[in-house]
Amino acid sequence: MAGAVEHPDIRYVVYPVHLDGTLTGAKPGLRHDPGCSHFEWRDGTHLGTPVLATDEQMQSPNACKSCIGRRGESPREIRQSQSRGGNKHQDAQGAYVDTQAIAAIKAHHASDLFDWAKLLRLIDELNDNYARGSTYAAHAVLRAILDHIPPLLGCATFTAAANNYPWSRTDKAYMRRLLDFRLQADDAMHRQISAQTDLLSLGDIPPRAWINRLLQECASPSGTLKVGREDTAAAARPMQRPKK
Repeated sequence: MAGAVEHPDIRYVVYPVHLDGTLTGAKPGLRHDPGCSHFEWRDGTHLGTPVLATDEQMQSPNACKSCIGRRGESPREIRQSQSRGGNKHQDAQGAYVDTQAIAAIKAHHASDLFDWAKLLRLIDELNDNYARGSTYAAHAVLRAILDHIPPLLGCATFTAAANNYPWSRTDKAYMRRLLDFRLQADDAMHRQISAQTDLLSLGDIPPRAWINRLLQECASPSGTLKVGREDTAAAARPMQRPKK
């Protein structure tokens, strides 16, 4: 019989990879939170992709001490803090969207052919819902962001952005995982009530590194250069209804 799992809310593992992204064949050494800095290279590249741990991996390996330390409190204390409207959970794990990504987007807002105000509002709501532990709201807002940003990459849909934009190998893997997340977000918003317990939790949303890399590219001058000014301008124009 399996024993009790220590820190069951820390439930991601990363299979070790070489610098070129290929698997080394080694097993994960610890369980982590999404976005743990253990696998972040000097230039911000994340080595390996966090995946949900199996039942066996929840028993062993152990939880990352850094992830435990960042939480700074037990799951029971987090729930009590949330019920009082406090932000201890946010202090423990940080914002979901990085402040540097937000700053880059704000820099574009004042001098660009796009209106970035809605995106900034969505990011603010995502960070707020993430901090409060609002699972379903965080899923819904993240899905809204994925549907909102494709024109910034010269694309009409996020499917096109994930598949056709000239991402690096690692970033393309991130974007395809975010594309897969759309199905999970649909589940969060549209699954009807039943006799079965809903097992979706905040830990099921994608790792922060994925969405931060997406937003970083949207706000980067290289993003406009890659898609071309004509594509960007066309994406920014409102769609016209066909004449009858």
